[in-house]
Amino acid sequence: MKKVKRALTLILLVLTVAALLASCTGNTATTTPGTPPSASAGASPSGGGTESGQAGAGKLGGGKDIYNDPVKIAWIPLSTAGQVNQVIDLVWKDAVRIYPNVTITAFDPGYDINKQISMINEAITDKYDAIMLLAMDTAACNDAITQAEKAGIPVLTVDCGATAVHTFHLQGTDYGSGQLAGQVVAKALNNTGSYLVLDAPAEQKAIGRMGAGFIDYMNASTQCKMLEDVSIPNWSQENANTTMRDLLTKYQPGQLQAVYCASDDIAMGALQAIQAAGRDKEGIILYGNVGYLPVLNAIKAGQIYGTNYSDTYAHFYTVFHMALYFIETGTTAVTAGYTATPVVYDTLIPVDKSNVDYIMSVSRYAYVQGQ
Repeated sequence: MKKVKRALTLILLVLTVAALLASCTGNTATTTPGTPPSASAGASPSGGGTESGQAGAGKLGGGKDIYNDPVKIAWIPLSTAGQVNQVIDLVWKDAVRIYPNVTITAFDPGYDINKQISMINEAITDKYDAIMLLAMDTAACNDAITQAEKAGIPVLTVDCGATAVHTFHLQGTDYGSGQLAGQVVAKALNNTGSYLVLDAPAEQKAIGRMGAGFIDYMNASTQCKMLEDVSIPNWSQENANTTMRDLLTKYQPGQLQAVYCASDDIAMGALQAIQAAGRDKEGIILYGNVGYLPVLNAIKAGQIYGTNYSDTYAHFYTVFHMALYFIETGTTAVTAGYTATPVVYDTLIPVDKSNVDYIMSVSRYAYVQGQ
């Protein structure tokens, strides 16, 4: 029953967003919470086995029949490495079980912006029906994104967006996440103490504003002092470890009370550095972002104070269905006349020792990593 309710909630979410976008011709931005879906809750719509199939769903507004026509969707992330891609791969596998006529091709730029731009252009040349993109640079990808939209290919960005106007953007972790983390950390610090921010890569800080949100909250609402705001290249755990080791040399025991990390990979790198330096008994508050399984385990063990959980599965499941909507209706930013990219914000849940067991029980990270 829970699975059916969650699936119906997701369908309502997609239909609501679709209705809003269908009437969007200006710079409207919409916010809505995300709900974990269940791909297994419904039967496949292909072959006339559901209401959609029986109704003979076909092309709408010059688009494709998403139940019967061959559909090609390009997925171009920052990289296909890392634990987040285990959950994303699960989403794509579940999605094509429901839509067997859909092919999702994953490209791997390996954190190389030139490769990513080349891959967007390749998707244009190969006439993909939609591009789902985690943009490595908010500006560098603009021309390629604009060319895709002009070619009739809707571009949907996730978390890491772009400043070029495109069809859709889903933002899961941003300024509000940093503000939320600030509230939690400030309370734990009793509104006083010194902290570090291990932030988004420099080229992505314009749209990865978690650090900015955290700093603004701490400046406006506490007596806490920021020591440094340091960008971590490629969101890398290894780079975070190296940076944190250097910072621990610079700031001696008693000088550092908290570290805010713009992602959980960064938080794990910081934790490893703190442990290696023998400073894990100082009570330094570590706070992350996203809700990866290693961080959830570290919260349970009392090694990390908390994180903001975002349901990665629901996040990308929503993007996939929005892509189908745009393909079916033939909608792009060009055809809709958008002057700004429509944005939907996903929900976040603060996690600490009080609720980590529940979050672990519903997390797809635990499922794909066998825990």
